[in-house]
Amino acid sequence: VFSHKLALVQKKNKWGYIDKNNKVVIPLKYKNAKNFNEGVTAVSEDGNKWSLINKKGEVVLKQKFDYISSYDSKEAVVCNKNSGDKLLCGVISVKNNSQIIPFKYRAINQKSEGYYAVKDQNEKWKFIDKKDVIKSKDYKLAYDFHKGLAIVCVEQEACGVINKKEKIKIPFEYEIVSPFYQGVVAAMKDGKWGFLNKNGKIVVPFEFDWTGLIF
Repeated sequence: VFSHKLALVQKKNKWGYIDKNNKVVIPLKYKNAKNFNEGVTAVSEDGNKWSLINKKGEVVLKQKFDYISSYDSKEAVVCNKNSGDKLLCGVISVKNNSQIIPFKYRAINQKSEGYYAVKDQNEKWKFIDKKDVIKSKDYKLAYDFHKGLAIVCVEQEACGVINKKEKIKIPFEYEIVSPFYQGVVAAMKDGKWGFLNKNGKIVVPFEFDWTGLIF
């Protein structure tokens, strides 16, 4: 699959990038590599430390990290192991290599609509802004905001949808809630699938064993 006119390919256990004319643009020298997003991608030459490069193969992050979770042209979610060999993640500016969010979270989702969904060291999810200010209470799980709404779970199988003011739009009574698609979500209740609109109104009854509209 080509991304930004380049395709990630592997030969003899080494990864690199070619164009549509089968010309090698970035040498096949990486032990691990990911697809491009907004002109940058994450690569690892030794399989241990990761860096970020552009479409010319030039390094755009000065530091190397134990893992790079997600990235775009503005910032990257990066992780390093602490003294206890536990990965802690933060956010780095791709433009100037400065720290945006400190390395103190177990997981961080890419920023969406001004907020990051983060998992703290107590395994609780919450939302923070770009200044690392907490903007929500704790949740068992939390997903990115999309058009002002986010899926969250208060327990493993008690999920619903909130807005940015934490007003409940879909109550926490579903085992699974899928991302929104064309204004509706697929959800599971009592082992059966149905569909809801953004206000929690049932638009298709909960009577199906499976649906294609899931994560």
